Amino acid sequence: MSYQFPCQTPFYFIDSSISSPSKTDLSWLSTTYQTNDLASELNLIKLGLNTGIYKTITTKIQLSSNDTYLYLLTDNNQMIRILTYPELKTVSILGGFTPIDHFQVTFDNKFLVFSTSAVLSLWDFESKKSYQLGFWLIKISCFFIDKDSKTLAVGFSNGDVLLMNLLEKNYSGKYKSHKSPVRCIRFLEDNRYMITAGGDMDNPLDCCIRIWDITQKALKTLLYGHIFAVHLIVISKNKNFFLTLSQDCTIRLWDLQQSCYNQDSQIPTNIKIENGVETITHELNNYNQSQLKNIKTQLENDFSSSKNQKIEENKLLESYSKILTPSQYQISYHIFPGNPFSPYSHLSILTLF
Repeated sequence: MSYQFPCQTPFYFIDSSISSPSKTDLSWLSTTYQTNDLASELNLIKLGLNTGIYKTITTKIQLSSNDTYLYLLTDNNQMIRILTYPELKTVSILGGFTPIDHFQVTFDNKFLVFSTSAVLSLWDFESKKSYQLGFWLIKISCFFIDKDSKTLAVGFSNGDVLLMNLLEKNYSGKYKSHKSPVRCIRFLEDNRYMITAGGDMDNPLDCCIRIWDITQKALKTLLYGHIFAVHLIVISKNKNFFLTLSQDCTIRLWDLQQSCYNQDSQIPTNIKIENGVETITHELNNYNQSQLKNIKTQLENDFSSSKNQKIEENKLLESYSKILTPSQYQISYHIFPGNPFSPYSHLSILTLF
């Protein structure tokens, strides 16, 4: 059966095994579908799953680390359906009355961690019981569990990142630099480094990417380039590069060797104890924030006056160059057609791991 999508947002397939990308060679990026529907639906088709069996849109997908189970967030984000893979037979359904914002299955496939607004919980597959990991007054904007299945980083809507042990439920540090929601987090080098990104439209400077040195309790690098919220980080297999996906209609490729591993300098931070948790704080310099906001307003006007709610690539580049000069560690970028001010300006990346 074929499916038609009355949509326009690009859906990309990224080969994360790329070893030596260049500024001119964009072979690491290839458009495979064009759609404005949720890209998760395309992921399902890619996996051979008949998306018509559910009455509601599937919003999140995860394949287990051993490639035996597929986890789907469906039914208005209230149900997580577990299917065998590749047979695609439903074996279990988890859910409740509260919509689930995010979920992730640990690498050892023992636990499923999920968040509902400001509550973080864990489902133990063996005991078939749910446990609360934490409750905060601030909304959880994202979280990520490392491959050790115990190191957990939680991002919040106020920009804080909290590092904790999943099994012991203790906090090992809080990282403060973002002033807007943290939307994606990844770990590197056995949790020595942590990449955080996020932002919103009202604070273009805050959309820069942070690389933290967890062992040294320091901020390693600030990577400028994106001017709107960053929604996804994908690290290459060889750990030498990583991709970021932003609402500014760009995908950017960054050099990890130069920006992180070979970077000896550190950005000044303050360390103190807040509510019993060691807190590492960095204050971003917002000296030209008002000027950036004016340019962003002009950019929004350009889009609204455009016939198809899109701007030609050279016009977009000209507008972006007035806002920020990309970091020297940016290797290449790709602009995809769209309108960053549109609610349909999201895209998804399917990776090879």
